[in-house]
Amino acid sequence: MSDSSSVVVYGNSHIECIIQSEEDKTALTTLRIRDPKDEDVPTAATMADFTKMVADLPEDALVAISYFGTQHNVLGLVNHGSPFSLIGAWENTANEPSPELIPEHVLAASLRAHYEKNNFVKNLSTAACCRIVHIMAPPPKEDLSRFVSKKAAYRGQSIADFGYSAPARRLAFWTLEKEVIERYLQSLGFLSLAVPPETLTPEGFLKPEYSMQDVTHANPAYGALIVQQLRELAASR
Repeated sequence: MSDSSSVVVYGNSHIECIIQSEEDKTALTTLRIRDPKDEDVPTAATMADFTKMVADLPEDALVAISYFGTQHNVLGLVNHGSPFSLIGAWENTANEPSPELIPEHVLAASLRAHYEKNNFVKNLSTAACCRIVHIMAPPPKEDLSRFVSKKAAYRGQSIADFGYSAPARRLAFWTLEKEVIERYLQSLGFLSLAVPPETLTPEGFLKPEYSMQDVTHANPAYGALIVQQLRELAASR
């Protein structure tokens, strides 16, 4: 593998912070996930094409994927009409109805079953002879009040009508999803990249200085730290 492409990063919108970072990316190639129906562009690849590409990489290559890790937002970013929470993550307040409380192991089993249906990571694990590391979506942001507006919505749910879930609940969903993903991908031989500790508040939320101006993404400063981690990991072999 040439020095100019010793690390290959493939993923969804969460790799944008890496693409936009000012960190030296000489030895790093980034590719966005492309739907087969979309136009073929050199900066993106379908999952099938990417799997073939990885199969041709040598053992000393490093592949980093940002793929799993959005279910915590699907489940818990916005309040639901029928509220629910993980046990231990619900704070009793006067302005919120009591939710349905879900044991962690029940949601963990559901998430695991969801991931196990995915063929992309299984095919990637079978095809690769090099190391593969997964980049988890960044942790939630504690204060989302500045992102509330009458027009704002997430996956069809009006923020103004439902409101964002409590911070502790969102963090609990993210933490559980992260743990389930890491255990499952470890069983396939994947590594997992740690969240840069300097980007976290004492409670475990993403610090504002590493946050993009939206509800879910990290900024280029966060991406620069991820690039540094990937370079160190690539050099560790």
